[in-house]
Amino acid sequence: MIAKILKHSKSFAGLEYNRLKTLNGKAELLDVKNFELDAMAGLTGRPNASTYLDFLNYIADRRPDIGYRQFHAVISCLGREMSKEQLLDAARQYVEKMGYGNQPYLVFFHKDTDNNHVHIVSTRVRYDGSLVSDKAERYRSLAAIREINRQYGISEEPDLRTRAQKDINKAMEWAFAYDNNLVSILKEMGYKLEKSVTDPEQWLVSCDGEMCGTISQSRIDERKKAYKNGISVRNNSKLPADQQPDMYKRKQLLFKKLTEYASKGYSFEEIKSLHELRTQLGFHIESTVKKDKDGKDHISWSVTDYPGKTIFKGSDVFPVETLIRSEEYRSSADHFYDLVNQVLIEEGSKCGWKQFAARMSELGYTMHTAKGNVAYATLPGNKGQFHLPQDAVVALNYNQRVINVSAMDIHSEEELMCLAAIHRIKAADARPAHFVPEDRLVRKSIRATLSSIMHNLAGEDLSAALKKEKVSAILMDGKLFFYHPQGGLYTAEQLGIGFTTDNVKDLGLNLLDVNLLNKYYDRWNDYLNEQTVSYPGRQDTPADNSRQTATGGSNRRRRSEDYAHDRERSASPAMDAILRPISLAGFLEQMAHIAYHMKVGGGGGGGNGRSRKRRRRDDDNNDD
Repeated sequence: MIAKILKHSKSFAGLEYNRLKTLNGKAELLDVKNFELDAMAGLTGRPNASTYLDFLNYIADRRPDIGYRQFHAVISCLGREMSKEQLLDAARQYVEKMGYGNQPYLVFFHKDTDNNHVHIVSTRVRYDGSLVSDKAERYRSLAAIREINRQYGISEEPDLRTRAQKDINKAMEWAFAYDNNLVSILKEMGYKLEKSVTDPEQWLVSCDGEMCGTISQSRIDERKKAYKNGISVRNNSKLPADQQPDMYKRKQLLFKKLTEYASKGYSFEEIKSLHELRTQLGFHIESTVKKDKDGKDHISWSVTDYPGKTIFKGSDVFPVETLIRSEEYRSSADHFYDLVNQVLIEEGSKCGWKQFAARMSELGYTMHTAKGNVAYATLPGNKGQFHLPQDAVVALNYNQRVINVSAMDIHSEEELMCLAAIHRIKAADARPAHFVPEDRLVRKSIRATLSSIMHNLAGEDLSAALKKEKVSAILMDGKLFFYHPQGGLYTAEQLGIGFTTDNVKDLGLNLLDVNLLNKYYDRWNDYLNEQTVSYPGRQDTPADNSRQTATGGSNRRRRSEDYAHDRERSASPAMDAILRPISLAGFLEQMAHIAYHMKVGGGGGGGNGRSRKRRRRDDDNNDD
């Protein structure tokens, strides 16, 4: 048998993992020990996984200061050589030897792999608030499982050196920036790695005090070089996506996620414990605080990418100053927001993104955008990102789309409606004073081209040709149109074809339903302009600016009550975001307020997600 202690966690994710396995019929709960459920007030009915989770949190909450509360270990045998009863007995002995015999713990049996194994989930926090020591626990784990193996007459085959060599080879599949990163990798496997005193080119590997292998410095340097090449922007950014190394793609994904979290106002400590980052994506952030020579605190951090087998140096991935928000960063951020306010006041409520980015570029800032209305600025020589509130980004992007459509030659009301739907704007915002007369020669030429393509090509060839011509298929008032950027709108009859919406879908072309898009735009417009919306600075904002769920009613106000009627307003209500002064404190408060109301009310706009979906479905039925 072998025993492995899994990664420590602030939450009891191991219990949730085993609960899901049990529900899927791939695991079985074998044993529950030391759960004094009577201590929990309000407990009724038969205990289940949720009850056990609540109790573990109830105990662990006695020590909110510790970072890792869960103990999660696996004991596995070779194939089916041991029954679940024997593995349960081994688990009980193991728990005693590791110091968890008096702790509440659960044992789950799994047989969904080639080897029978059990999972043990417990907590490091004792009933009196003290902690079960985790000092040298991986070495103690090896000693414990060896003793249990001897009791069962199980020989440790392959021998220690052979097993260690296999583990060393697995460890050398990782890429990293420092020698100490390899030390931590092998430590997780239960080995100790230290440099040889007699030979500086060799590293010695030992297990439970016994020498079991060596690693050359040149071999370690190869993995450090692989890391350097794998993360290099110069080497990889210009390569086609399918040729970029996986390490570079994982680094870009990590940067994207950290940028997204920063745009939502999350702090560094909050990000470290996010379920999405740790469990779904497999990124684990480790950090330590050290004093520099001037006595100032300096954060040293790294990211362990388990799926990608890489330990990223923190500064190679993301400017941590954006997340820890030191006094120096706050001063720089406030200066940036002062400039933003000045630019937006000068440009007015109809300022578009391109004009805004150009003005900020004149001031030395480079603007960046990402999906989800994320936008931030960087300044050469200044570490950190300066994020714009998402409502301001929505407003700037909307204005830019209005500007883009207004610059086009629009020939008719139908064409305006189609362009408004394509670009997700209100038609009234881009309606010209006079429609541009059609150029009949151009329309005739393009109509002949499109008609020829549709009559002579089929399948993928037809789809590719239409996409090359940038043709959009549009459904308006039940009638099918084709829009060409130069030629304008054409009906299927004008092109001499008998196309239906099913034909369009078969070609893989996007079909835009103008009436449907405008209906959903009107709902979004109503939400912005009429329904109750919460803003930072109100009485219902949590005093500590945290994302903790609170009870009690919220003081929500209508948007129209927040602004004077004589204040400058643009055609879209979202443009009011441009007129609001921005500051770092206000940005963080707004993000915390949004997160708070999403927890309390189940999302924006009040009510829970199911009721909103039900109302939306009812509206759709009524519209029909």
